[in-house]
Amino acid sequence: MSDGDSSYLAMLNNPVINPPANSEPAATQETTTVNAPLATFEAATKAQKELKDASKNLELISETEAEFQSVNVAWGKNTELPTPEQLAQLGLISDPAAPCKTKTLDQFFSTRTSEESDSYGQAARFRQLEAKLVEVFGGKDKARVYQIGEYTITVLILGVINGENGNNALVGLRSLLVQT
Repeated sequence: MSDGDSSYLAMLNNPVINPPANSEPAATQETTTVNAPLATFEAATKAQKELKDASKNLELISETEAEFQSVNVAWGKNTELPTPEQLAQLGLISDPAAPCKTKTLDQFFSTRTSEESDSYGQAARFRQLEAKLVEVFGGKDKARVYQIGEYTITVLILGVINGENGNNALVGLRSLLVQT
């Protein structure tokens, strides 16, 4: 066998370059264990369902395509949105030391709702999702977008839902961006 053939065979057998057929892409392997209980009061479950429906079949496109997952956890604060440290305590992010950027809804959606930069045909759906977030949380300033990580970035879009008897919940959406 020639040196060229040996090198080619070594490349084909390298699990980093050519992963086994049964392995999942790296972007889907991150898991976290939510430490907070699910908020079960009516306003929280209704908001969760509305956001889940609004984001159905909508993907956050980067170096991967990641669907949105719903988030719903009990939250002890009335209107205050969590800090990155509190997100880690709740189990919504896996690495509390990871870099965290926060954005407004306008900042996050500005590049996703423009028809000029919409090569995937999702701008109208992202505008509908942004409108639903504003409706559910009662204003653009009532929600925050957290981007946690450097290359594989967990995206959380969260707001506070207030229920009866002092019940509160963090409700929103979670997805991934991969940027290398």
